[in-house]
Formats: sequence, C-alpha cells, structure tokens
Amino acid sequence: LGAMDHHDLSRRPPFWPGPWGDAPLDRVRAHVTCVGVSSDAFVSKEEVEAVAHALGARATYREITSDFGHDGFLVEEAQVAAIAREAFGDMPTASHPNRR
Repeated sequence: LGAMDHHDLSRRPPFWPGPWGDAPLDRVRAHVTCVGVSSDAFVSKEEVEAVAHALGARATYREITSDFGHDGFLVEEAQVAAIAREAFGDMPTASHPNRR
C-alpha cells in the first residue's frame, strides 16, 4: 500500500536511474487517453484529470460514470468500449485483418 500511497507521476522515483528528466510524464510522447471513474476512491477522477492536464495536448480525459469505485472500468463495459473505440478506432485485428 505504501507504493500506491506514494506513487506520484509528477516526480521522478528515487530508484529511477538515467538522464530522463525529473518526471516520468516527461518521457511520454504518444497520445494518451486518461480515464477517470466517477466513484473511484483509490485514484480519484481529479487525479486522473491532473495527469491529463500535465500531459497537455498529448492527452484526452474521459470519465466513466459508475457506482463500483475503482472496479468501475471492469463493470461498465459499454462505457469502456466507447472510450476504446474513440481512442483506437477500428483497428485491424487477427480475426479482421483488413479492418480500417
């Protein structure tokens, strides 16, 4: 639990070697979809929103409305599917290799 309580994406972990800057978010180059869950008490939607804000134009924030807290992303399948479709579009899959 200590690792979760002290995890902070805005600062470099003390055990992280290398010349990559001060914060892990500095290394992100891809577009990121940050998803908060309305009732999450472990990682609040405000914390997820702050990560999206810190990433700036590299991020999109979306929110799942759920009464199931941190596990909301496991239960709210339709909302997760809609966010995934928005983020990834119709990507090719093994069963549909020509999908675009």
